Amino acid sequence: MIAFDAMGGDHAPKEIVDGAVALVKRGRAVAVFGRKEELLSELARAGSGPEEVKIFDAPQVIGMDEPPVQAVRAKRQSSLVMALEALKCGKVSAVISAGNSGALLAAATFSLGRQPGIIRPGLVSYLPLTERGVIALDLGATVEPKSEHLVQYAQMGSEYARELFKIEKPVVGILSNGTEATKGTSVHRAAREILFSSRGMFEFIGNVEPADVMAAKVDVLVSDGFSGNIMLKTLEQLPSMATSVLPSCCDADSSNFKEEVEKFKRRWWCGGVLAGVNGFVMGMHGSANADEVAHAGETAIRLLDELGGDLFVGVPYRRHIDDVRDIVQPRVSLGEKKCDRVE
Repeated sequence: MIAFDAMGGDHAPKEIVDGAVALVKRGRAVAVFGRKEELLSELARAGSGPEEVKIFDAPQVIGMDEPPVQAVRAKRQSSLVMALEALKCGKVSAVISAGNSGALLAAATFSLGRQPGIIRPGLVSYLPLTERGVIALDLGATVEPKSEHLVQYAQMGSEYARELFKIEKPVVGILSNGTEATKGTSVHRAAREILFSSRGMFEFIGNVEPADVMAAKVDVLVSDGFSGNIMLKTLEQLPSMATSVLPSCCDADSSNFKEEVEKFKRRWWCGGVLAGVNGFVMGMHGSANADEVAHAGETAIRLLDELGGDLFVGVPYRRHIDDVRDIVQPRVSLGEKKCDRVE
């Protein structure tokens, strides 16, 4: 069962509920967490009800502009926190939220715990910019990471690429403002040196620019959350650009053109998986609409099916820990074993 934080997002709960209902109509098992009376009203409007979409009553809401850590600690009965507790308890198999991304990171870390050896989880997603595509992280979880965070993003991203692309040694690069060794911030340069000296199960090629990504020179793109988030939001507008700009130079009304644009749109995940926590957690843009919510749900179901459970409980990452142990000294946090009661 896929769970949605129904109160998180710019257009919640309407768009979240509409997306959940669309998934149910496709035969998916879906639950929504939020204020029960509001959700009942939204489900009725959408022609559905609690017999089709399971409702978990969560009376509190974490706002988009609230301080993440303080909000998570103060609002233990919020839709986000209760959904994550349900995941921890095994009541749902995944949690998806379009709400406060900082709160998502904090709540997932507090409720689920970090995977063994992971210092800072990161948002990972798929960029369909080449025939095979590119795995990219961090896409918004940490805007000012440390060098060791970028190192672990390379490790986690390479595992996703290995499993999804079925390749033994993914090629990894760090997003920068130039390929020269002197380019990038001090954090990027330090991470670059660590990665070149590590014994990672991937090939690190150093700094890369967006053009290198488009030219399929990397399988994994590592970035800080600030740059990565801006890049993702820009690239996601490519389908809109194709339908608004390209008509002047090609037959945009042809069925083939429209089909190719739709095919390209369907290749996006419509969200980022929070890599490094003990469970499948996905964050969406706050502006997500019902179609994007439903697509994110389908992506979550597909990834859980394709990747199995190991990638979301830390098994693959353990083989990387020794690679940079002497430099990074990761802190381990497995979270509390206690499972809060979720009705």
